[in-house]
Amino acid sequence: MNFEYRSYPNKIIFGTPILDALEQETDQPKKIFVIGSSRYNELINEIRSLPNIEVIHHFEDVIQHVPKSSVDEAIGFLKNFDADIILAIGGGSAVGLAKGMVLQQPLPIWSVTTTYSGSEVTNIYGVSTDGKKDVGRNDVVMPEKVFYDPALSISLPLSLASTSATNALAHLVEAVYSHKINPVTYELSMLGIKHLLKGIRSLAEKQKLTEETNEDLLFGAYLAGKSLCEVTMGLHHKTAHVLGGNFGMEHSAVHTVILSYALAYQWEYLSDDLKTDLKRIFDSKNPPASLKKMIEAMGAESTLKNIGFNKNDIPEAAKQICAIEFESPAPIEPAGIESMLEKAFNGKI
Repeated sequence: MNFEYRSYPNKIIFGTPILDALEQETDQPKKIFVIGSSRYNELINEIRSLPNIEVIHHFEDVIQHVPKSSVDEAIGFLKNFDADIILAIGGGSAVGLAKGMVLQQPLPIWSVTTTYSGSEVTNIYGVSTDGKKDVGRNDVVMPEKVFYDPALSISLPLSLASTSATNALAHLVEAVYSHKINPVTYELSMLGIKHLLKGIRSLAEKQKLTEETNEDLLFGAYLAGKSLCEVTMGLHHKTAHVLGGNFGMEHSAVHTVILSYALAYQWEYLSDDLKTDLKRIFDSKNPPASLKKMIEAMGAESTLKNIGFNKNDIPEAAKQICAIEFESPAPIEPAGIESMLEKAFNGKI
């Protein structure tokens, strides 16, 4: 009980229909620059009709891993308008673009969350240039308000719901063994794991999103993002960012695959108390293996081979992971990381 804890300033609006929530939060006129792919055109048109909201531009070019070229293009449009707010609608890519923009043009970000990414409640950004992803922290990118309307995520296809939920779970699992963990974040992380596991088991059993499952996953994802912001991430996230940003792997898919193997790699170095807590909350004597089975039961891929990673890239990927400075319970060295990636490629825990 000797710790430091920092709480970050943002407002969470959970469960209120998005149009009602936006109207409640704009008691004064606001000029809003909207980021959102074309699939949200109908919603954006409804937002245009709200009192006190003027949508001054809708930027549709939302790309995974946030290419710097997209950031520069969006800022080029932003400079033509006197915006009060950047409103990001979507998952991590949309809010990631907003974050890349405000690093250069500081403005409040409001995030309308439609997946389980968690990025919407963090001060973490990532921008890719020439295939390399620069990831950092800066409080200026922390969204000011975050809207969780379950109606916006209930229609997620099973494939995306599965990988997005597992991505959120990865934030929590890595948070509890972070060197920066504290009692507050630990308890919130365990609560998030509880809700996400409940939702993941429901997805595996019913093979679809129900309203209750979606709310469990959305609430767990919020806590996952909160924990991600409050402590540092380690091996799992560094591996996923290298494979995603530098080897072109799909973000949530690579997070989903790596989680079981990264936890297995760390397992023997975790404290007995943490192992006990994880065994209890997973209801399993072998959480890494249990987690892999749950991922497969949802229908998600659980090997690097099946998401298109080239086995010949393992040595280079391991080299890049080991070149990153981060704290880890287990030693980080090329031979061990190559072994972990080989197991992840072949599906062996």
